[in-house]
Amino acid sequence: MKISHKQLEECRQQPRQWLVNVTGSYAGPRRLGYAQVLQLAIQRYHKDDSAAGARQHLATLMARANFQNAVRVSLTETSLDSYIDWHSTSGTVTADHRARLLLDLQGYLVLSGEVSRVDITPEGYRGILLGVPPRGWRDQLRMPLLQRALSRKYVRPLNEISIGVQDLDGSGLEIARFTSRRITEAEREFLDLGQRVRELVAGAP
Repeated sequence: MKISHKQLEECRQQPRQWLVNVTGSYAGPRRLGYAQVLQLAIQRYHKDDSAAGARQHLATLMARANFQNAVRVSLTETSLDSYIDWHSTSGTVTADHRARLLLDLQGYLVLSGEVSRVDITPEGYRGILLGVPPRGWRDQLRMPLLQRALSRKYVRPLNEISIGVQDLDGSGLEIARFTSRRITEAEREFLDLGQRVRELVAGAP
């Protein structure tokens, strides 16, 4: 059973409620918000390596969504400019974006999802999740698992992989690198969680 890394903490805290949520009725596509269109514009920037193309894409998306809040429109445009400025002046070398990950530990749950950006650093690769960093993000179960998934995807040793978070305007970059022991512990917990979900699916109390 696949689980998005974005949902893993919810499942970890309340597996029964998570299962109810994911097996409930489909509510249809959600309307894009300001953060979502900014994410899409950033993705276009990395795809085409074009600041002008990213700005045009953002304008198109906001017009299509019929955004009416002039202040938030302006702030979103400013955030994109700030992100592009950070990326171009920081010397960051980005090897991949929207990197699809699938971590199968041969348990009931399979971790899936995307990492917003993968950079090449002197130490190796770093995977970045863009958006408002969750409080205590280093303690989330998905983080060491994402380090393992990136290690497998790019065939690099664990000690050459780091994982981090960053705001959509390019500020607040924070990085963590977990030890092999911590990653093994996370894998064990993930497998145990999968067994609990399996029992819930089977109707266990």
